[in-house]
Amino acid sequence: MQPEQMRAARAALNWSLERLAEESGVHRNTLSNFETRKFDGEPEKIAAAERSLRSAGVVFINERHGETPGIKLRRFRVGDQVRLRPQTRVRFSYDVAPEDTGTVVAVEPHPPQTGPTYRIAVKFGRAEIPYVFRYEYELVKAVESFTDSLQLGPDDDDQRGRSEIILDEFCVICEATRTDFELYKGLFESTRSNLDLFDSIAPYTFADLAQIMKENLLIKCCKLTDPANTRKNSNLTTNFIIEYFDWPIDVRRDLEIVNDRLMTFRDKIEPARSKRLAHCDLPAQVLRKENMGKFREGDDFHFFRDLQEFINIAYGQLYSGRTRSIAASMSTDSFKLIRALEKAVLFDRCQKCDEHERAVAVLDYEDHH
Repeated sequence: MQPEQMRAARAALNWSLERLAEESGVHRNTLSNFETRKFDGEPEKIAAAERSLRSAGVVFINERHGETPGIKLRRFRVGDQVRLRPQTRVRFSYDVAPEDTGTVVAVEPHPPQTGPTYRIAVKFGRAEIPYVFRYEYELVKAVESFTDSLQLGPDDDDQRGRSEIILDEFCVICEATRTDFELYKGLFESTRSNLDLFDSIAPYTFADLAQIMKENLLIKCCKLTDPANTRKNSNLTTNFIIEYFDWPIDVRRDLEIVNDRLMTFRDKIEPARSKRLAHCDLPAQVLRKENMGKFREGDDFHFFRDLQEFINIAYGQLYSGRTRSIAASMSTDSFKLIRALEKAVLFDRCQKCDEHERAVAVLDYEDHH
């Protein structure tokens, strides 16, 4: 934290030096001397002041990706402790005392504009106030953020930044899901001869395996597009990356456009996930509802194409235009299994052949494949 950032943070929060001293436990003169650059101050005391400012919702922008040091106020989050500002008239409609503290229970997910225009719902002890604009409130205590809970070491944070670490981990999850998709397609949706081969060897086993892999893919695709938060827990999803990263306006807009397409596919498969796979929904089971999760041919390919575009936008912004593919050129070796099964069938068909003749037949197969 730079002295200029401390001054800007206090101004954004409308905090006096005395208020910051009270919140951080650091003497007012120490803070004043740091802000005026009379001396740097003891690192642990300046760190305590920075923690207090972060807890009040300040986001510090460091010299990274071409940005100059600065600050901004983060969006309210579910779980934040807030109170109504003294000048607001909202509290009179709900009989809320000026000193009453409430908990944010909902945040408008996709505001039409950035800045102070989004709305939040807050539950107080005696009333719950529905969505009103966030500027009617001031933050009392911020809920622990996902970056606080990561407990990253200072070296990691310094060298790469939390955003890069989180996005890299999301890419790993996307790569694993894409690999599962390619494996399923390579085994069960490549050629008719493959299915005939499986039916001739172990029809029940391969049918069960195909069902397990399909269910796994439906769950994983839904997990990638889950809400940013479930109660007070954060989920590493496309929605989380949009909502909690500090994107420029145009980048956020591009991510939201692609995410809308991802969510369209999710809407088709989510009933299968929530009613059949993650839960045994009573009506769905008893009434034997069919075709849950049904989608048009090719929609799954479009989902992974859009997911790649989403990664390209986010990764390019954080890594100066670089890209990262979530599809490896050799992500599966299912073709080796199919070839081994074909050779085994061919070997077994040579019932009247001796061992040498069987080997020759297999080698001839290899020469032609």
